[in-house]
Amino acid sequence: MAPARRRRFAETWDRRLNGKGLLPRLLAVGVFVLLVLAAGEAAVRLMPGRGGFVDTAVQDRPGSALHAPDFRGRPIPRRKQRGRFRVLTIGDSFAWGHGVHAADAWPPRLERRLAAARPGLEVEVVSWSRNGWNTEQAWKSVQPRLRSLRADLVVLGFTLNDAEPTNMESRRRLVEPLARRAPAGAVSRSLHARSAFYRLFWERLENSRQRRAYSEYYQGLFQGESWRACRDAMAELDAAAAELGAPLLVVVFPVFDSQLGDAYSYRPLHDKVTGAARGLEIAVLDLLAAFQGIDARRLALTPFTDPHPSELAHRIAADAIAAHLVGEGLVPAATGDDGPGKAGVGG
Repeated sequence: MAPARRRRFAETWDRRLNGKGLLPRLLAVGVFVLLVLAAGEAAVRLMPGRGGFVDTAVQDRPGSALHAPDFRGRPIPRRKQRGRFRVLTIGDSFAWGHGVHAADAWPPRLERRLAAARPGLEVEVVSWSRNGWNTEQAWKSVQPRLRSLRADLVVLGFTLNDAEPTNMESRRRLVEPLARRAPAGAVSRSLHARSAFYRLFWERLENSRQRRAYSEYYQGLFQGESWRACRDAMAELDAAAAELGAPLLVVVFPVFDSQLGDAYSYRPLHDKVTGAARGLEIAVLDLLAAFQGIDARRLALTPFTDPHPSELAHRIAADAIAAHLVGEGLVPAATGDDGPGKAGVGG
């Protein structure tokens, strides 16, 4: 390299190392980043309801013991009235209506739909449900009362966590990774509290982590002893209902933590549940098709965070179940006799 060229090269790097060339560039980049962050912060703060999809949950909790159902609506009549067609729905927080008003849960809605579809038929839906139950717990709770409930038809609402173990310690270990996490570091907590832009970014990352944890959790439920216990409970419920002359329908609900299209990751689990029910010769209805084409952000209480069904999802479920029951002839057009509920005391 020529002496003059080496000198110019050395002078250039001398200026850069002394900040005469580098500092203005760094300042310009810093100003640009600050402007971008400020614009992002302003845009997030002005965003109406995070795109219009907001938390719709109603704060309500069951007050009964874990082994007992929690009746949010009217109590079960002491005696079943003559000529009344009683549908017994059994389930967990989906049937109980976690996050929605009692009248908006799918069992009360089902009663209204069936009454409208069958004028002249007195329809009564009894929701034997409680938050936190799996299928085995629900069956053990209703088993000693099944005969006295005098149901004409039994509907088991099945959600994909109904194959959870009954043992509380085993269940606690399973669900621990599913809990919503808060920022851990002091800087992250401060930014999360003060910056809407950072909070949106952090919540999106936490949403992704939580969905991955839920996916692993659901997939793991259908591989061990708890899944066998769940199938056994379904078989025992079906046998007991058949002895009383009451058909059983298992209704499978999707998980509302993602869109329900082709990329819905739990479809194989739906197939596993419906296949198990059919193998036991139990009638089954998969509700996944009823929700196709609907933005899942409208179907969850808190979009992609709390996968419990929203009021809209309960409405769609009740409509689909009612249409299936009527279409399959499981609900009579009218009744002049009392069927299997003729005598005895209700629950």
